[in-house]
Amino acid sequence: MNNKQQDTSPSMTYPSKGTFNRLFFKTPLFLWRTGMGPLLSHPALGGSRMLALTTRGRKSGQPRHTMLSYAPAGSKDYVCSGWGKRSDWVKNMLADPLVTVQVGQKTYSARAYRVTDLEEFTTVAEGMFLTGGDAHFEPWLASYGIDHDLEDMIAKRDRLQVFGFEPVEEPGPSPLPADLRWIWLLLASLILTIVGALII
Repeated sequence: MNNKQQDTSPSMTYPSKGTFNRLFFKTPLFLWRTGMGPLLSHPALGGSRMLALTTRGRKSGQPRHTMLSYAPAGSKDYVCSGWGKRSDWVKNMLADPLVTVQVGQKTYSARAYRVTDLEEFTTVAEGMFLTGGDAHFEPWLASYGIDHDLEDMIAKRDRLQVFGFEPVEEPGPSPLPADLRWIWLLLASLILTIVGALII
């Protein structure tokens, strides 16, 4: 087992609480709440390939929401942890693997598991290279001493935290709500008011 530590400087620095980076990473959560989930999940519509993952807080037991880039492979969705086991959502999943996944208009409960099977990992990795991954894909690999190369990623797969979601019937934690849709109505009203004032 290769236990190489991740190099988190400079582009893969873990976002500390209260910092701008932490706030920046939470922006997709806000957009999802405004009803933009389908756009965020659909590259063909101009968005990126993202899903909303809800875990149970390992201490509070309350729903904890995270937006993550995902890679579909076969009938499942897969995600990678940018900061390995340090990510709060990973710690939550290790404590309780029952999660809720939202992709576009689809919401389902699942049991999360780390992908260790060679064939399954290869399929997921091939999908990542086929789509190009997200903007952090290459720096993420480099932070673990992995070349931007499919064979090297597969050979050093034990360094990475890649998770799959196995759908289950058991209800998971409460999903991320689209409870801020009213913002669009407010913006539309504001724009109409400004345009009306300019015309008059």
